[in-house]
Amino acid sequence: MPISVTGPELSLTTNGKHLVCDQLLRALPGKRLVYRGVFDNRRVIVKLFLQRRHARRHWKREIAGLEALSNHNISLPEILFSGELQFHSTPEHETTIEPGRVVPGVVLAYLPDAIDLRSYWHGGAAEKEKINWLRTALITIAEQHSKGVIQQDLHLGNFLVSRGNLYTIDGDGIRTQRSGLTPRQSWHWVGVFFAQVYPRFDSLMEVLLPEYCAARGFNYSVDELSLVVVARDRQRSKIGHSVVSKIFRNSGLCTVDSHFSWFTGCTRRFDSPELRRLLGELANGQEPVGIPRSGGLLQIGAAQLKIEKFIGYDHLSWHRSSIKGASSAWQRAHLTEQFGGHTEQPVAIVQRKFGPIQWRGYYLSMAD
Repeated sequence: MPISVTGPELSLTTNGKHLVCDQLLRALPGKRLVYRGVFDNRRVIVKLFLQRRHARRHWKREIAGLEALSNHNISLPEILFSGELQFHSTPEHETTIEPGRVVPGVVLAYLPDAIDLRSYWHGGAAEKEKINWLRTALITIAEQHSKGVIQQDLHLGNFLVSRGNLYTIDGDGIRTQRSGLTPRQSWHWVGVFFAQVYPRFDSLMEVLLPEYCAARGFNYSVDELSLVVVARDRQRSKIGHSVVSKIFRNSGLCTVDSHFSWFTGCTRRFDSPELRRLLGELANGQEPVGIPRSGGLLQIGAAQLKIEKFIGYDHLSWHRSSIKGASSAWQRAHLTEQFGGHTEQPVAIVQRKFGPIQWRGYYLSMAD
């Protein structure tokens, strides 16, 4: 019997019990929605799989991965429900979903005061605390590897920190093998893990890698370290390419809108009706009053934004260096932020264009 889902956020009912989703935690457009909610007087996390052709495959992989973690005694949130869910209205975060549509989903117990390790790492916690949790995550990965458990989509966001404990939360990328990982397999995945860490902390590898080796019963030497460095650098290159691809399309990182004569992009964590209204006005040539030629400051709600203007064609004169200035600034800021450099937080981009020809751009960031 499918669970029923209604709006305006989400409501789920099954066998007389009611589940209400009240906060969107993550959105992968057209693929997945993750909500926080309440079910049977308990806080829960709800994962909904949306792809028409591949939803059931991803849902089966998710539940199989979570069960594999549980069978290997690896800490994860309790699985409360796995099955079909039916929408009774269209959620505002995924307007392509029509009422009555049934999708597979998973309901997990919510962990109090939980924060994913990626958000914790990018947040304002003391560096000593960040390093301690990094050590805990690496020892957890060593435990998984010794049991033949591999996270193929290994990143810091797959771990939750809650009340002094670390949990693994993503089952979709879990693969298992009969025996523990070989040293060569291990160095690859440890390198993938360290690629998530800011480059200024690369020296930690020499401190933490021996602890991974001790947990696995491996000997540590400079040769092992060099193999991990190669894997880390290769993964960082992949991460950079992935970030660039995500900021110019609808993704979990950004939301975009594209037309023949304009393009707008917005970092999802800053998305708001007021910001969308501003982006629409800029896309249609309506600049805020009082903004000078080079840009200036704007107040949007409680946030103060810095706006920069890039003019590619003005008064019959081409300024070649600034034709793609907005997109370059947008890309550079996201990459700098990803790898822990100091930059003003990237908020949005607007490009006015004629087909492929960009003739004016605006880049918005959080004012320091």
